[in-house]
Amino acid sequence: MRPEAIPAASAKDVPNQLTLARQAGTDVKMTSQVLRTLEAKGMVVRQVDPDDNRAKQLRITPAGVKLARRAVIEVERVDAEVFGAVASDLTSVLQRLVEPSSFEGSPGAR
Repeated sequence: MRPEAIPAASAKDVPNQLTLARQAGTDVKMTSQVLRTLEAKGMVVRQVDPDDNRAKQLRITPAGVKLARRAVIEVERVDAEVFGAVASDLTSVLQRLVEPSSFEGSPGAR
């Protein structure tokens, strides 16, 4: 699950576990278990939705925000380390492929 999936657009638009599971493409039960663990560690708070007592609204805590920011930085660092050169090479190849002059028979082809 991506931490940025948790913050709400407004106070009225507080996400719940089902919404988060759908956004993350994960099983609802697994999402609930992960959130239970995060709640036990003080990273999120789950509250009963006043409009639906079966649903749990999610709020990320200040500690959760701090951890999420550190995690994003670390993921980006590892991503750049592992895929940096490959991504750059792939981007160059894809750019050459989509240039009109690279297609045979196009007006700019050699």
